[in-house]
Amino acid sequence: MTVTRRYAVRRLNPFLGVLQVIESDQGRAISTDGVNWEIQLYGERSVGWGSLGSTKQLCLYRHGVWSEREGLARFPSPPTVDRELAQAAAGILVDAALDARELVPFPLRDRYERWLLDGGPEQRPIALLEAVNGAEPLAMGRVPRWSCATGEDALTDRDQRAALEAQVRARAGQTGRGQWFRREADGTGLALAAREAMPGQRSDACEGRILDAEAFPELLLWEDWEDPGERERAATYLALIAPRLLMLPLRAATRGRVERLAASQALAVDHFHRLYPRVVDAALLVRLRVEAQLRRGEEGAAP
Repeated sequence: MTVTRRYAVRRLNPFLGVLQVIESDQGRAISTDGVNWEIQLYGERSVGWGSLGSTKQLCLYRHGVWSEREGLARFPSPPTVDRELAQAAAGILVDAALDARELVPFPLRDRYERWLLDGGPEQRPIALLEAVNGAEPLAMGRVPRWSCATGEDALTDRDQRAALEAQVRARAGQTGRGQWFRREADGTGLALAAREAMPGQRSDACEGRILDAEAFPELLLWEDWEDPGERERAATYLALIAPRLLMLPLRAATRGRVERLAASQALAVDHFHRLYPRVVDAALLVRLRVEAQLRRGEEGAAP
């Protein structure tokens, strides 16, 4: 019997929500909404000098997409793939997705977080850049830029998007320093060193400081900006991604606030609601889902 593992990871920089993962030794199934799953399997690929490379490595390829309603639609497979073995491996993942219908959302696994720090003396976390599960080495080198959107994913106004990203860079200062933390169950974070040889080692550079949960922005971006315009710009962005933020394990007060922010996006709430770990205002969620269904019905009836 093939053992499968279930967990979730955040899709970051820009934040696009929480990805559900069902993993086996032969591949994985991933979903952004708990309904539609992409089946990815391992296949051999030559590495080295072109296609003549003698070294082989296992890489994931897209086998197909599956939903309970529409079944499995397969993509063309690489020529080196054994189709019967691939079909069996995909079947195991499809069965696991069926069994997990009532189990989503899965618990988050990416507790190692890289934050962009405030350029001031307190060096507070202001924006989440990366998160990993700790099995891989913690990234070293240049800190990536924080991004609030890809294309039209979040802020539809390109100028506002650029302005928000610029204000975050300005707050971080010229050095743009990042820091890895290991987040504990109570929300506290232990500063870590990013060394490939010893991932998770206590950092001497930052004296292994431990930050309280309140030091980390719960919505992954600093909200308490001094300038009113900057505060409004950040608030507008968070309101736009509110349906996705509800996938996070938020405190009740924060969740209630974000649910109200998401109330203007019924279609998105209906699409993602299966991945909400809890709901504060159940009546509001029902109303938004009914509104979404009515709107889809009207669009389908339109000439």
